[in-house]
Formats: sequence, structure tokens, C-alpha cells
Amino acid sequence: MSRTIKVMAVMGVLLLGLCWNAQAQVMPVPAAEQSFDYPPVADLVVAADPASARPIGVGPVAAGGDTIRLRVSLAAFSAPVDLHVGIVAPAIDPGHLYLVTPDGQLTIFSTELVAWKSGHAHAVDEFLFGNIPVSALPPGQYHCYLLATPAGILSAYYLWHTSFGVRDPSGVAEAMPGLDLFP
Repeated sequence: MSRTIKVMAVMGVLLLGLCWNAQAQVMPVPAAEQSFDYPPVADLVVAADPASARPIGVGPVAAGGDTIRLRVSLAAFSAPVDLHVGIVAPAIDPGHLYLVTPDGQLTIFSTELVAWKSGHAHAVDEFLFGNIPVSALPPGQYHCYLLATPAGILSAYYLWHTSFGVRDPSGVAEAMPGLDLFP
């Protein structure tokens, strides 16, 4: 009988710990305009505090590797938000901001801010575009943005920004045939 009580007590403590940890990973909805810049990271940081979060990971290229692996990961929000993912690639198209659409495609920002996810409150953990060889992109600096706004409201937000560089050691930029990320 005492073994059963011990097992039940351990299970209760574990369950309580899991519930406490899940609540700790809920990010408040933005109430003001806040921006966060951080250096490229291969492994992102999911945190309830927006200033501590590093929600955009760029994969091995962050440490000089030969692969770009864009990943977006966020804690759940306390209420629905709209999430917008933007990419600026001056080496490819210096005059445009590209937005990721709900179906994972890229579109040029013109006058309408297209949400990647609308009215979303759950945690997010998604890879965008799969593995991209660094050799497929011309040398330059590439910028990634994630904007979280209260659903339908643009006057308050969290804006995260990171960037990564692509260097061509030979001095010649070679595009990979068949890779068409930018329309």
C-alpha cells in the first residue's frame, strides 16, 4: 500500500510541474509597440517573456554552416494574435519586403499586411521552406522579421528581427537551378 501512495505522490508532483510549466510558457498579448533585435541563432528560444524569446531560428548558417533552415517557434499567447513573417533580401530584391502567406508562399508587401497566421493563440513551432543550401543564394545580408499583434489590431505589437549573412568564398555567386523562393 505504501508503494502505491509513493507512486501516486510522484505522479501528482510530476503533473503539477507540467501544469505549472505550461502556464509559465504563455506570452501576454502585446499592449504597446516593442521591438527586439538579436543575432542569428541556430536553435531558437521559446519564452513567455517577449524580450527573452528568440522565435526565429536560421539553422546552421548562424554558426557559419552551409544550410539555412528557417524556423518560427513561439509560446502560446494569452489571447488570439495575428502573426506576420517578413523577409528582406537586398541581394535578391533590394526594394521589397516579402511576407509569408498562410499557405507558406512569399508575396511582396504592397499595401496590405498579410498575416501568416490569424487569430492564433496556440504555441507555434514550424519550419519554413525546408533546407536551403547557402550556395543557392547570392552573397549578402538577409533579414527575418516576426510581428505579433493583437488579432485585427496593428497599434500594439512585438517585432522580432534577426539576420544572417551569406558569404561566397570564391567571390562568384552561383544560384542553384530550380530554387525559386522569391517570385
